[in-house]
Amino acid sequence: MIPRHPHHLVWQGPSGSGRTAITRRGDTPDTGMDFDLVRMAAGETVDQTVSLESAWLLLDGTARMGCGDRAPTPAARGSMADDEPACLHVAAGGRIRVVAQTACEFAVFSVENDRDFVQMRFDGDTMSC
Repeated sequence: MIPRHPHHLVWQGPSGSGRTAITRRGDTPDTGMDFDLVRMAAGETVDQTVSLESAWLLLDGTARMGCGDRAPTPAARGSMADDEPACLHVAAGGRIRVVAQTACEFAVFSVENDRDFVQMRFDGDTMSC
């Protein structure tokens, strides 16, 4: 058996609909961020004001995504390798709105940051490498 490296994250496996915590700020190892997987069933809605700077990255599915007061607009992703990403990025106190049109999965990253910035939706046209 290969020993577990002290800085590797341990994931306990998939869950059903809802939010699964992968790591938390202050855990060992301390990644400095909260990292969750959020699974939504078709028709589910998230409309929340976040307490931490947050990014919601669509991994799979079809949804309407928006931040701030902007109306949610369509996003779809069937393959992380072949399809362009869609991601909402908001400052602490910002608003996230997601309406799942099919079953969806999101990676959600949250960090402490008191700086204000323009809330944005990034996609293949606005992300760069």
